[in-house]
Amino acid sequence: MGRAWPWVGLLARLVTGGVWLVAGALKVTTPEESINAVRAYQLLPPAVADLVGLVLPALEIAVGLALILGVLTRAAALVSSVLFVAFIVGIASVWARGIEIDCGCFGGGGAEAGAADAYPWEIARDAALLAASLLVLVLRRTALALDNVLFPDHTHDSRPRPCSTPRRADRRRKAEPMASTSKKAAERQAKAAAARAEQKRREQRRRVLTIGGVVLAMAVIVGGAIWISVSNTEEVDAAPAGASEFGVTIGEEDAPHTVVIYEDFLCPYCGALEGETRDDLTQLAADGKVYVEYRPFDLLSDSFGDYPIRAANAFAVVLDAAGAEVAKEYHDLLFENQPSEQDPDAMTDDDLVDLAVEAGADEADVRDGIEGLTEEQWVTDATEEAKNAGVTGTPTVLLDGEQFTDGRTVQDLADNLVAELE
Repeated sequence: MGRAWPWVGLLARLVTGGVWLVAGALKVTTPEESINAVRAYQLLPPAVADLVGLVLPALEIAVGLALILGVLTRAAALVSSVLFVAFIVGIASVWARGIEIDCGCFGGGGAEAGAADAYPWEIARDAALLAASLLVLVLRRTALALDNVLFPDHTHDSRPRPCSTPRRADRRRKAEPMASTSKKAAERQAKAAAARAEQKRREQRRRVLTIGGVVLAMAVIVGGAIWISVSNTEEVDAAPAGASEFGVTIGEEDAPHTVVIYEDFLCPYCGALEGETRDDLTQLAADGKVYVEYRPFDLLSDSFGDYPIRAANAFAVVLDAAGAEVAKEYHDLLFENQPSEQDPDAMTDDDLVDLAVEAGADEADVRDGIEGLTEEQWVTDATEEAKNAGVTGTPTVLLDGEQFTDGRTVQDLADNLVAELE
């Protein structure tokens, strides 16, 4: 290995590790942003996206520290390489599908107008960091790494070797009694072998203890980062079904079960859950088995524009002007005609009015309110109530007052929820 390569490897370690450390530190205290950033790629089921968003900052911190310190360097470089490949694929995927989002690499995330202009730079950046990670992976040694202490390289042992014996020493040794010479030589060899064995045991013990300490320290760091993320994820403590001013209910209040669903009219997972559960929940409510409240609010306007506000405002206008039955029908139509996160403005105010009329409202009673956002304060208050309840994502489902998350996919969540109620 050339003398310069270990120092090049050090530079690659420090740059890549620094990027990971900063990226993880910026996200570890805001797990909801990290989760929403992963969801915005629309590549993973909701439950998987939430898990990735929660764990990713801790993993980034661990990989960053390992690279900066040079401990378990090649393993960290391998993980780093895999993550950069995943990020490149993710950005290329949203680019190909016409989705414009902040990559969420250093916090934030979600839809962002014009974000596609940054995709080439982001892919180039991650490709360069991938190359740096692969370089560290390929190099056997890098400068100033703890691995050099933990795993010393004896390939080039500089200890002095016995020189060829001078002729004078040969003559002197010949003059000594052969038996005595052999015995002393054997004793010296035995002592040397014992010393080497003891030194080897000490080095092995020290290496095991050091590696164990490093692994334990990394585990504590990762565990602490995950704990910080989890502790910043609030437990949902919401008003019971029927007790909120910001929703519409179906069923009887004295039903044996209650379900509360927090939703954003733009959220694709909410639309999927609505499609999977609507008929079943309607029938179960009619049978007297469950009392359901749907609570729309604005979660996504900061990332995707004002459609979540416009839709929730329109819902509140219809609820006030035409009553709960028409509002529930309007709620269903909004999800049936849900625009994509990539083009939420495809649903115009005229479209919102037309859907209200289709649901049973009088156009004269709702047009001005829908176009003029007369219930925008209702939306603000509903959003504040959801936030105060600890709701950080959608859909959030509460069964009998407890958050219900039993399902890897939306389909699983819907099936398991209905099964609990039947």
